[in-house]
Amino acid sequence: MNVPSPLSWVSRDGTVSINHAEYQEHLKSKTEPELRHIIGDAQAAIRANPDGPKSGYYADEVSYAAMELIRRHPSPARR
Repeated sequence: MNVPSPLSWVSRDGTVSINHAEYQEHLKSKTEPELRHIIGDAQAAIRANPDGPKSGYYADEVSYAAMELIRRHPSPARR
């Protein structure tokens, strides 16, 4: 059984979309190693199937996990 997640949904055309606000909030509870794993795993999935129905979702995962790492460790120029 495919249980819907509050973090994503499947469109009629089969593409998977991310709940942007919920996902960003969800990442705040992840450790840095977990965030880095999410980034690496999503990048590998994009490389494996760049035109797949989840490629946009994976790109958003990379972006939001990287944003969370930057939020935790801003560069000196951004402080």
